[in-house]
Amino acid sequence: MTILLYKNKDALKNIGGLMDHVDIHIGKLNRFPPPDPNRDKWRKEIRAAIDKARKWTNRMSPGMRQDMMNRLINAAEAAVPQD
Repeated sequence: MTILLYKNKDALKNIGGLMDHVDIHIGKLNRFPPPDPNRDKWRKEIRAAIDKARKWTNRMSPGMRQDMMNRLINAAEAAVPQD
């Protein structure tokens, strides 16, 4: 049981950092107009961070926290502006 709690704690820490990264890049997408050449790069970074967060979520023990993290990731994915 201790190992699972440690894994959950570690996963939550990593997912939180990745979601901060996603939030920063979504902010950049919202601030700069579509002709900006960096938009594709930011989208790729968002996609990579979301994929890593999903992997960390899958490592967590099943339960409410895992469900909450999946909802957070889905919300972040939906918040990415489309051109």
